[in-house]
Amino acid sequence: MKLKEELKKSKMILKQGPFCATCQKTNKQEDDSKDKGGGQSIKNCSRCSVVKYCSKKCQREDYTNGHKEACAKIEKHKKEADDLTEKLKAVPVGNNKVENAFETRVGRFSEQMASSIGGKDFQPKEYLKAKFGLAQQIMALAEKHEDRDLYERLCRDLLEIKRLDHTDVLGVRSILPFVLLILGRDNDCYGFIKWHLSRDENYDWSNPPNASKGNPIILQFLI
Repeated sequence: MKLKEELKKSKMILKQGPFCATCQKTNKQEDDSKDKGGGQSIKNCSRCSVVKYCSKKCQREDYTNGHKEACAKIEKHKKEADDLTEKLKAVPVGNNKVENAFETRVGRFSEQMASSIGGKDFQPKEYLKAKFGLAQQIMALAEKHEDRDLYERLCRDLLEIKRLDHTDVLGVRSILPFVLLILGRDNDCYGFIKWHLSRDENYDWSNPPNASKGNPIILQFLI
């Protein structure tokens, strides 16, 4: 009982809904301010579209307080992922045919894809790296601002990476349980860890689970 109380105390109190990353002002407070003849609406950062600000003053303050570097990294990883997305949706495979890796390679994104163009190999893994780099930046901002919406986004991004690469070469399984706990999804965290620990040495990690069999908890995440 005492341990349960300690765990409750240790849980992070997350802020939810649009709020200014600098002064913590919420949309409701902005609406109240407008009713009194002032205030501006809370808007996304125009460059990364991840954090939000209520004014240019707050944006400048956060920009010089570390967001400048994070913003540039987010923009870089986003561009990399977007460029690779277009390529992986139409990989030439011969006979005037193309393959959409997001349909045919789910669970196997850490493998190379042979292309018919000059023997060139496409690397879906590079897409995973770009998405993982973006997720790392989202995680840092979620922690910094204790933002529930960013933790939810982080959770979705990590699950998508895990879905695309069942072998989990980037180690999503070592991060996702903590994100689930922070979000209060204790049962999901337990189910995710239990499924991974219950795989024996004969389990084929290169073969993604079929939706018709296996543990429904992990399939909820991966399929």
